[in-house]
Amino acid sequence: MFSDAHSHLDFTAIKEIEEAKKNNVELILVAGTDIHSSEIAIRLAQEYSSIFACIGLHPWKADQYNEKTLVELKGLASTNKVAAISEIGLDYFGRRTSTGEFTTECVSRETQMNVFHNQLGLAKDLKLPVIIHERASTEDTLQILAKENNAQNGAVIHGFSGDINIAQRYLELGTYLSIGPRAMNNKRNELFIKAVEWIPIDKILLETDAGNPVEVIKVAEKIAFIKGLTTEEVGELATTNLKKLIKKRL
Repeated sequence: MFSDAHSHLDFTAIKEIEEAKKNNVELILVAGTDIHSSEIAIRLAQEYSSIFACIGLHPWKADQYNEKTLVELKGLASTNKVAAISEIGLDYFGRRTSTGEFTTECVSRETQMNVFHNQLGLAKDLKLPVIIHERASTEDTLQILAKENNAQNGAVIHGFSGDINIAQRYLELGTYLSIGPRAMNNKRNELFIKAVEWIPIDKILLETDAGNPVEVIKVAEKIAFIKGLTTEEVGELATTNLKKLIKKRL
């Protein structure tokens, strides 16, 4: 059995969802990035038994936050197949514009932090786990998580690509580390590969951060090679970890 802890799917991905099912990818979390995509994630979760929805406002869109956002998210969270608050966090590297272009002009750090704190608070109120986007913002993310203590309800760093030191600091806060193809395919990041070898398997999740969940099998294969396990063992163990994370909604 395999699982995708962080995907971005909509109703154009029916073929990919069916392919995942045929290849034993039996648990998929679909991350919202704003209210609209969060609603789509919920509709997918209601349509497919293997899918659970995650709702939230991405740091790229933190400037869209207003006083209604938390109310809307809280309303969406009442759906029983909402498994986490995601995708939330901090990104100081840049962002994707509404036209699909990448720019290094970020939403202000103050705005991002305020929105991040508010969504972490919502997750605590709802006793839901959080799945966190962290890019070029490690120190601030660590400090905020240490202060907010969301790991008591479950916390994940998605797209983890750091070294052993960063991994250890996150694990000390009680988080899971979700690993995807972007980091695993970067052969130059030797410190990350050493971190993957070091990270306890009971703290690892698998993800695609994309629209084809079956790709988690390739991630599992690479982790298995590093850790001296079989691909199936990595898939089963990572799925067990993900089920522990969202156990209240299964």
